Amino acid sequence: MRKYFLIAAICICMISAQMVVSNASIHVQIFEEGLTDHKTIPSTLPVETEHFAEEAFAFFYIPHRYVYSGVRADRPTLLLIRATGQIELPAGEHRLLIRSLGKSQLKIDDQMLAQTPPVRHRTDGQDSFQFQQLDLGDDIRRPAPGVSEQLATFQSQGGIHQVVFEFLVGGILEPPESDYEKVLRAEVNETTVSIQLSGDRNFYLLTAKPGNLPYTDKGWWDFKQRREIYYSQLEAGRRKNQWQQWKPYWDHRHEYARSWSQENPAPEPRLNNNPNSNYIDQFLTHDLYDLTIAGDSNHSLDNTTSISGPGSNFQQTVWPIMEAKCRHCHSGEKAAGGLWLDLPSTAWFEVSDSGTVPIIAGNAIDSELFRRITIDDDSKRMPPSNSGQVLTAEEVMIFRRWINAGAELNQLISTRPYQHSQSLSDLAFLRKVYYDTVGIPPTEIEIEQFQAHPANKRRSQVI
Repeated sequence: MRKYFLIAAICICMISAQMVVSNASIHVQIFEEGLTDHKTIPSTLPVETEHFAEEAFAFFYIPHRYVYSGVRADRPTLLLIRATGQIELPAGEHRLLIRSLGKSQLKIDDQMLAQTPPVRHRTDGQDSFQFQQLDLGDDIRRPAPGVSEQLATFQSQGGIHQVVFEFLVGGILEPPESDYEKVLRAEVNETTVSIQLSGDRNFYLLTAKPGNLPYTDKGWWDFKQRREIYYSQLEAGRRKNQWQQWKPYWDHRHEYARSWSQENPAPEPRLNNNPNSNYIDQFLTHDLYDLTIAGDSNHSLDNTTSISGPGSNFQQTVWPIMEAKCRHCHSGEKAAGGLWLDLPSTAWFEVSDSGTVPIIAGNAIDSELFRRITIDDDSKRMPPSNSGQVLTAEEVMIFRRWINAGAELNQLISTRPYQHSQSLSDLAFLRKVYYDTVGIPPTEIEIEQFQAHPANKRRSQVI
C-alpha cells in the first residue's frame, strides 16, 4: 500500500513540476550555494535559492532578494542561473546563438549545443582576444563589450523540445588570470539565447513559440521595458511578503504620526505673489526672501513684523567681531573652552563644558563671555594679549550693548541681492535628472518617452 502511495506522490510531483515550467513559460532558478569557481558549471544542481518566471531566454537584470524586514539582501559574489522551458519548433535546421559575459551552456533535449568561455581578465572589450566573425545578418543587435557569443545549429523534426540554459554570474579572478585578486560584479549584462528559424533571415529571442520577439535594437528595448515593469512588480511583492510581520508595528507608527501631524500642523510660510504650491518650495522661497532684504528694516515677510528691534545689529556689528577675532580659536573639533563660534547658536545661552553660561541675555555683567573679554588678568582675558586680536574699548561696548539688549541672534542676511536662477527647460531638466541619478545622459528612446507625456506631467513622471 505504501508503495502505491509513494508512486502516486512521485507522479503528482512530476506533474506539478511540468505545470510550473509550462505555465511560467520559462522557469528561472537562482543558486547561491555550493558553487566552486566561475569556470565550472556544476553537473549536480545545488540547493535552489529562489525562482521566478521569464518570458524569454534573455536576461539583463537579477531581481533583488529581501530579508524579513523588507530590506535588500546581499548576494554572494558567484551565482548560477538556470533557465528551463519547453520550446515548440517547426521542422528544419535552425541556428541558435548564445551570448554571455561568462561561462554558459545551452542544452536541447539533453544534447549540449553551445558553450561560452568563462569571464576574461577584462570585460570592457579592450583585451587582445579576437572574436570570430559570425555571419548573423545586419539587423541583429550587436553584442555588448566583453560579451562572448557562440553559434550552433539544431535539427528539429518539429514539435516540443526541452531547453536548458545555464550561466554563471560574478566570481573572483585570481593570479595568473589577473594581476591581483579581483571580485567580479554579479551582473548579467546582456545574456541571451536567440534563434534563426529555418528559412528565416532574422534572429528572435528564444521563447516558448519563437518568432515574435525580434533580436534587434528596437525589439530588445521593447522587451526590456516590458520586463522592467514585471521585475518592479515582482520585487514589490517579495518585499511586501517579507515585511508582513512588521506591518502592525509600522501601521501603528504611521497612525501615530498622522494623529500627531493633525494636532500639530506644520507651518506654511507664504509670501505675497508666491507661485509655489508645495511646502518645500514655500520654505525655500521664504529663506531666499530673507537673503534679498539685505537688512532693510522696512521689509518684512508679512509686511507687519519688522526684523529690526533690540539687538538687531548682531549681524552688522557683533558677528564681524566674532569672525575676525574669536573664531580662530573657537571653531572646529577642538574649540577652546568648549565654546563653538562657527555659526550663531542657541548653545551660547546654555551651560558650557566649563559649567558657566557664555551669554545671559539682558545681563552682560554675569555673562561668562563678557567677563572674559573684560577681565583684568592678562593671562585669562580673551582674546589673549599676545594674539594680536585684542578687543578695542568700542568693540567691548558693542558686546555689552548687544547682550544687555537681549542678545538676539538675527538670521545672517547677505548684503548682496539674491537673483533667482531661471527654470530649466524640459530637456535640460531631464538631462540633469539622469546625470544626478544614473550618471549618464538619457538615450534617444528615453527622451522620446519623456516628451510623449503631457507637458504638465513630464517632470513628475520621470521622477
